[in-house]
Amino acid sequence: MGSGAVESTIKQIGRRIKISGAQWKRDNLPQVLKHRCAYLNLNLA
Repeated sequence: MGSGAVESTIKQIGRRIKISGAQWKRDNLPQVLKHRCAYLNLNLA
């Protein structure tokens, strides 16, 4: 997988997490947090 595809996926995750008024199912919360952490870690690198 090229870096362009990875960066695109990261941007999609970032947009989804920042949706105003979004509600997350309690069962999905660990996965959302894991993706958020990965997004933040890649942006800080």
